Amino acid sequence: MIAIDEKSLLSIKNKLKSNNQQGENIRIYFSGVGADGPIFDITTDNKKSDDLIYHIDGMTVLVNEYEYMQYGDFRINTDNSNHINIKSENMELGMCCGQGCPDCPY
Repeated sequence: MIAIDEKSLLSIKNKLKSNNQQGENIRIYFSGVGADGPIFDITTDNKKSDDLIYHIDGMTVLVNEYEYMQYGDFRINTDNSNHINIKSENMELGMCCGQGCPDCPY
């Protein structure tokens, strides 16, 4: 499942419109690991055979099946700077870097 608030949905649609990408598929993808765990981003992309497909208010959102199995459901929201944030249900799976950081709960 992908949960997205109205502000974020409108923000994504406006960005697509301003880039002449209306009607494009949106992909949520794993883009790395930061101090707070896995980092996700969005891009436009074509459907692949191992994608899960979600239709949200006229927008098609793609997620790789393996990434979904690893990270679970996604929540998309925008902060006060209109920056899109994508969090997964299973953020803790990628939190530990294994370096023994003194304040790390993992």
